[in-house]
Amino acid sequence: EASRKFGDLILTALSMVRQGQTFLSVVDYYQEDLPILTIPLQSNLSGSQNAQKYYKRYNKLKSKFESVTKMLEEEKKQLDYFQSIRVSLTNVDSITDILAIKDELQEWDVHFNKNSDSRKPAAGSKKKPMKKAPPISFRRFASSDGHEILVGRNNLQNDQLTTKFAHKEDFWFHIQKAPGTHVVLRTLKEHPSAAAIEEAAMIAAWYSKNGEASINTKVTVDYCPVKNVWKPKNGTPGHVLYRDYASILVKTALPEKAKEVI
Repeated sequence: EASRKFGDLILTALSMVRQGQTFLSVVDYYQEDLPILTIPLQSNLSGSQNAQKYYKRYNKLKSKFESVTKMLEEEKKQLDYFQSIRVSLTNVDSITDILAIKDELQEWDVHFNKNSDSRKPAAGSKKKPMKKAPPISFRRFASSDGHEILVGRNNLQNDQLTTKFAHKEDFWFHIQKAPGTHVVLRTLKEHPSAAAIEEAAMIAAWYSKNGEASINTKVTVDYCPVKNVWKPKNGTPGHVLYRDYASILVKTALPEKAKEVI
C-alpha cells in the first residue's frame, strides 16, 4: 500500500519534481493531520516515471501476496480435510469402515494430484484397479418420537447422505466451525419436534472433533433444511456450505432416549 500511495502523491505534485531530484516532500492527504511526507526519488527519472516505478513495485508485491494467500487457502483446505479424516477414523466401528476411508483417501489422491508429474505412471506401465471396500450403510438412529436419524460414516458418505439421499425438507446437522460428520433428521415433510432436533444435534456433536475429548461438555451445532445446503465447486469430500440456519447448544453425548438401529 505504501508504494501505491507514493505513486499517487508524486502524481499530485508533478510540477514540483525537477530532473536530478532525489526526494520529494509532499502533503500526505491520506492522513487526517496532513503531515509532510518525504518520498525517495530516482534522480535519473522524471516525476511520472518515478510514480510508475512505485506502481510497478506495488503491483509486484500485490501479485506475490495474492499468490501466497491462494497457497495458504489451499493448504488450509487440505488441512481441514485431513482433520475430517481423523474424525472418521476416531469413529470407526469395523475394518469395513477403515477400508472405506482408505478408498476415500485414494480417490482424494487421484483428484488433487492428477496434474502432478510425480504422480503420473511411467510410460508403458499399467495401473492396477483399486479394490473397493464393500458398501456400508449409514449409521441409523431412531429419535424418542420415532423420527429416523442418519449419520455419515466418512466424507464420501457425508456427500452421498446430504446431496443425494436426503429429502430437501429433511433437517441437516453439523457441529459449528469444526470437523464432524453430517447428520440428517428425516422429517417426513413435517417440522420435527424440539426433542428430535436436540437428539440429532447431540449425535452430530458426538461424531465430531469435539466429541473425541469433550464428553458431556456443551458445543454448538448448526442445523437447517437440506435444501439450504450445497457443495461448493472443487470442494473436498464432505465439505459443504449452508445458509439460513439455526444453532443449538447441546451436550457431546449420545442421547439416552434415541436408540441406534442395527
